[in-house]
Amino acid sequence: MLARRRAAPTIAGGPDRFRGTLQRWTIDTGPLADTAFDLAFNEDWSLTWRVVAGVAQGDAGRARRFDVQPVRVQLFIVAFPIAGELLTVTVDFASRRFVGFRTGPAVCLPVGGSVRVL
Repeated sequence: MLARRRAAPTIAGGPDRFRGTLQRWTIDTGPLADTAFDLAFNEDWSLTWRVVAGVAQGDAGRARRFDVQPVRVQLFIVAFPIAGELLTVTVDFASRRFVGFRTGPAVCLPVGGSVRVL
């Protein structure tokens, strides 16, 4: 007997848990500790960011695209370019924490901290 293929489960909220939201990410681990960003995840999958605390306070920019991969309910992998590097993090809305890496041609920095939807 042949086994039936099951449809992949969908995760409530999925990528739309980000689109259309403004979030504050406060880094509290790694070399970028004490830095906070306001991130606007736009409906068109672009992202605007502004540093609201830390050494680079006042810096701002825009990424043409962000990507989200749901892992399970309230747990997501998010990636987007920021200041010429790539930020890839796992966001856990249940614990309000994120952890990941900021990488570039000559850098690989661990980041971790808290996330809050504004």
